[in-house]
Order: sequence, then structure tokens, then C-alpha cells
Amino acid sequence: MTPVSSYRALGRWLGPFFARRFPRRFGLFELLGLGSIEASRRHLAIVNELENLRRKAGLPVLDILDFGGAEGSLGRTLRMYGLESHYRVTLADIDEAALKVAAAVANARVVTLEPEGTLPFADASFDVAVSSDVFEHIPKSARQGRADELRRVSRLGQVHSVPADDGGHHWNSVQVDEDFAAWQRESFGAPDRWTGEHLEKGVPSLDDLRELFPQGRISGIVSGRVWAATMRAKYGPATPWHRVRFALTYARQLRKLERKAPFKTALIVAMVSLHVDAPLIDQDEV
Repeated sequence: MTPVSSYRALGRWLGPFFARRFPRRFGLFELLGLGSIEASRRHLAIVNELENLRRKAGLPVLDILDFGGAEGSLGRTLRMYGLESHYRVTLADIDEAALKVAAAVANARVVTLEPEGTLPFADASFDVAVSSDVFEHIPKSARQGRADELRRVSRLGQVHSVPADDGGHHWNSVQVDEDFAAWQRESFGAPDRWTGEHLEKGVPSLDDLRELFPQGRISGIVSGRVWAATMRAKYGPATPWHRVRFALTYARQLRKLERKAPFKTALIVAMVSLHVDAPLIDQDEV
């Protein structure tokens, strides 16, 4: 076992003991935990909403559709917090190869999707549909259809994280992506696939998100400045020591910026019963 895998195994073992209370803020446990720091932040925001719903509804287990979740990050996050027994997760994605890998390591059902069209599930097949930074990778012309289908198959509602932009007032994802792509070209000769797709497909505007999720509560969850620092650290050396060093930098300098606009990513919560009357933008967050 390598030092990195040993480190992650320790994180999985400690998670249920040190991260039981929800909702919880992103902190040192997540910084020193498993996988991508940036993805951990998004998934924690989603898990907070799922736990809030599960407990208010008095449900011991929630059936979740993880739309576009072929990499299995939601399942890893649930395991990190010791919550996997409270969720039945179905991974649905167009990437068949990635789903085969996920099926071999994840405790989840996997379903391969067609790039367009209806989802192969009956109405209200799941309690909640979630996605983590997926809609910006869908062509603009197909986004509304996907949002409508997710609404159809989810009984209680949806929770999504999506990069967003409103001209830099409260969200500035386009500028952050352009700056990061320029840094990647300078450092590595080309931007990574995902950032390139953001810019190619078009980052959703705030008005786009209002149309896709008309009854959704929208709040900022990832500061643009913190995201940029996190991603630069991600593309650096991947050793436990470098992870610890970034965690110290975060604690000293970046944590105070975490909840300040302009944001890179929005969290959309569109619950049928819990949030139907919530404001479109959570004013506490912007």
C-alpha cells in the first residue's frame, strides 16, 4: 500500500467518528480527507441538503439518482461520513466505460444514458435527483429537457451544484474558468478537458438556472478565488505533505473567503415539499 492510499484508508476509518453532525461547514476534515478538495466541497453541500431532507421527512433511507455521476464521488463522500447505509444510489451517465469502473468499486446500481432524450426511469422512481457540476457539460439546447426529466423521475425534488455567472456580480465562473485555462496552457500546454468543456458548452447564467429550476433556491457555495487556489493545488504534487501544506494555507488565508461573493459555483435546491416557497436567491449567501 502506498503512502497516499494508506492516508486515504485512514480518512475513511476516521470519517464516521469525526464527521457525524449535519449540516456541517467545509473544514479541515474535508481538506485532509479523500479525493479532490474541490469536489469534496460541492458534495458536502449536496449531502447537507440530503441529510436535512432525510431527517425532516423521517426516512431511514433515501433513493438517490446521481445524474452524470460516473466517477462515483457522491458515494465516496457518503462513505467518508459513514452515511452509506442511509442511501441507495443509482449512477446514471453517458460514459459507459467510466460506469463500468464505478460498478466494480462502488456499492451502487449503474445505468448508461443516451446523450439526449428521456431518462429510462418511471415517474417518481427516486426520492431525489442530484448532480455535481454536470449541467455545464450539457449542450445548451438539451439542458431544459434534462432538467424536466430529472423533475419527472424525482419524488421529493432535486439538488444540483452548477458553475454559474451573472456578469461577475455574485457569480463569476466564466472569468475564473478563462483565467484557469490560461494558467493551464502556460503550465501544461493546454487546458484540462473539463474546463475546456465549460467554456465550449457555455457556463449557465443565473437567468438560465432560473429557467431550468423555476422553484429552486439558489445560493453560492464556492468562492471563485478559493476555487482557483484549490485547482492549482490539485494539479501540483499529490502527496500527503502537500495536502497538509495546502490545508494550512487554507486555514490561514482562504477560509475567510469561502462564503464571500463572487462565487464560482451555485447550489440549486428544488424540493417539492420543503423549499417550494423559498426565495430564488438565498440572501444570506450573496
